[in-house]
Amino acid sequence: MGGNLATVFAPWLLYQLAQDHASLPSLFPVMTFAAPTAGNNAFATAYDKSFPSSWRYYNEIDLVPMASDSLRSTELLYSPATEAGSIETTYNNLTVTLKNGIGLIADSIDVAELRDGSYYAQTNQSHGSVALNTSKTLYPVDTSKALIDQWFDQVASQHVQSTYLSFFGLPPVACAGT
Repeated sequence: MGGNLATVFAPWLLYQLAQDHASLPSLFPVMTFAAPTAGNNAFATAYDKSFPSSWRYYNEIDLVPMASDSLRSTELLYSPATEAGSIETTYNNLTVTLKNGIGLIADSIDVAELRDGSYYAQTNQSHGSVALNTSKTLYPVDTSKALIDQWFDQVASQHVQSTYLSFFGLPPVACAGT
């Protein structure tokens, strides 16, 4: 939630500083990691204009930064390993593949965007987006689990803080007592 909160909080903070007649810093950098899409195209455009020194780091196969803006591309996210098209799940006696389920969610977003004339857009489109894990490295998951559990374990592994730290050659953060 930190990446999304930083993206939404930064414009509010900038506005508050202006209201308080504080001298605004000439450089107001915002740096996010794994941030999901926070708003529509108007928000992303205003954000990019307000924060030209911002940076957005994202893992190319992390589901969270794709949420809303490019959800449909997650259908084949972990290819050639466990693909969403090979995973079936049943709910209320209806069996669908995970790929179809993701497609239905993406269709719902598309319909809502079309109806409202407002389309999700990620910030830092023209500058400041840094793709990580461009080799699309998958992490080991417990293959004794059901395929759907393996898929969601991969989702968790790609988004977790220690994965992002590893992209910069840093060790995981250890919490006392763990």
